[in-house]
Amino acid sequence: ETFDILKKIELPHFSNIYPHQLSGGQKQLVAIARSLITKPKLIMMDEPFANLDQRLKNKIRDITLHLLQKTNTTALIVTHDPDDAMFMADYIAVMDKGKILQFDTPINIYNKPNSAFVASFFGESMSLRTKVSRNKAITIFGELKLSNNFSNTKEIDLIFRPESFIVTKNKNEKNKKKIKARIIAIKHISENSYLHLDISSKSKKKHIHIKVPGKFIPPKNKICYININKNKFFIFKYK
Repeated sequence: ETFDILKKIELPHFSNIYPHQLSGGQKQLVAIARSLITKPKLIMMDEPFANLDQRLKNKIRDITLHLLQKTNTTALIVTHDPDDAMFMADYIAVMDKGKILQFDTPINIYNKPNSAFVASFFGESMSLRTKVSRNKAITIFGELKLSNNFSNTKEIDLIFRPESFIVTKNKNEKNKKKIKARIIAIKHISENSYLHLDISSKSKKKHIHIKVPGKFIPPKNKICYININKNKFFIFKYK
């Protein structure tokens, strides 16, 4: 049985190795395997993937997930890493100052956050606080019409993510509401391009990041135009 669980954590040839001969990642896997050897119904894990480099973390996280699934073991994991939570969990409880703000599935936590804190915690985001007048919010991105839910609200928090914007190289007559921006830096990561943009509107300035699928690498300092993707940002009443 011990050898079987060593096979599951991909360490079948380490049965005669002393603990001090194991790497940090291997020790982490052995600790998890040792907890599962007694076939518990529930295990608790506190920051199980901390202090590991990203490549090793990805591997150990994947092995741990499959090991928990194969042994049909429920795990309660405490982590400050949102990526760990999204990868490992069937349900996530987001806490702040000792209170649970939202308890839901990872997909709902990301796409339907119930507060600015939750929306900002999962993934890169930009927060913008603005005043509300006559059910409209005036922002550096232009005027945003709000639903009747905000009719008695004086201030709101807007949370934007890199995918909240649509970028084009030209401004056409069909869409005059596009916002002018200057490209400061371009980074191509995996299958996406990340644009660092500066926006100026009257006396206001804002630096934002935009994620564009595929290879989109216009020249640095070039002017481009952006529009807000109405289904990809969040509005919360400021408390």
